[in-house]
Amino acid sequence: METVAELESIPGMAEKAGWEQEWLVHREDPEDPTEKDRRFGRANGMVDNGERYVATISFPSRTPNHPLKYRYGMPDLLPDYKCEVELKGNVLWVHATLADPLTAQLCGRVEDFPQKFSVHFDIPEKVVGFDHRYWNRTLTVVVHKAGVPAGEKYEWRGHYITTDCVGCEICELKCPTNAITGIKKEMYVIEPDLCINCGVCGIFCPYDAIVDQWSDLVKRIKAKDIPKAVVIPDLCSGCEYCIDTCPFDCIHLIDAPERMKGEGYPADMTGKVAWVDDRTCVSCGICETFCIKEAIVVDRKFNWDPYIGFSYQEGRAVPGSPIPGPDGLVVAEKTAENAVPAPIGDASGSGSGT
Repeated sequence: METVAELESIPGMAEKAGWEQEWLVHREDPEDPTEKDRRFGRANGMVDNGERYVATISFPSRTPNHPLKYRYGMPDLLPDYKCEVELKGNVLWVHATLADPLTAQLCGRVEDFPQKFSVHFDIPEKVVGFDHRYWNRTLTVVVHKAGVPAGEKYEWRGHYITTDCVGCEICELKCPTNAITGIKKEMYVIEPDLCINCGVCGIFCPYDAIVDQWSDLVKRIKAKDIPKAVVIPDLCSGCEYCIDTCPFDCIHLIDAPERMKGEGYPADMTGKVAWVDDRTCVSCGICETFCIKEAIVVDRKFNWDPYIGFSYQEGRAVPGSPIPGPDGLVVAEKTAENAVPAPIGDASGSGSGT
């Protein structure tokens, strides 16, 4: 590696004060071989899950350790690559480019750090179209086989924010599980492991920038038309399950003097019923899912999986919970016959320093 004395300067870029000391602290940091493979697109694979092929490409997350990184204040966390996916006959191509102008200055100046790379997968049978999602440094591409009877759409793990996002932050504020994060005026992201597919983000999104787990657009609902949770007093026992589960604290118990314990009422009924504050309810439906008595409903179609929340309802659990796959994919049902698919095809990567 170059010494500070031998280090070339990058025209037009300003040095960071005191960078030499920072470099001395990190100069002996070891190189992660996995990161090197990812910079060339070599961390990839493809599996056959029956009706589709699923390809994954992992991207680097750290800016290579080099004095220029510290001299010009480049971030330790490497910015996301821009990706182009195309299907040419039976060959799936993924082209990736590090477009960030600051860290891209290291490309070509640092060993084993190309600005671009391409990966291709040779598929052994005819395929027709693909879908893809990028999250947490991994691009997942689902390629659909030809001649397979049409069935349900491919189910991803959660909702997904598209490039139509303008960073207005409404989805983050309304999400009941805090699954959405981002920086205002930049593209937000949804954490698949936290997403419950309630669709709240989409019905509030003013830019139609969110699709559900089947890649269908979640259409916005005007604020005045968004349905709120409604309590059915004759079924509510005042058990407070809905209160405990509401993420926005918009459910409370109120007195029901006309319904006191006694003749005509079950023993578990109290003198109180749940009440929903329309001003703070976001129509997420979590209360409806957890209510043992089915005493609270939301008049809106939900796309979440039916087993969510049923851990509190003995005897109503839904068997065959999906098995999480790579990067938020639901790849199979839990059965004794499930087997891990073997890698197929010829997946290779090539790097370019231009």
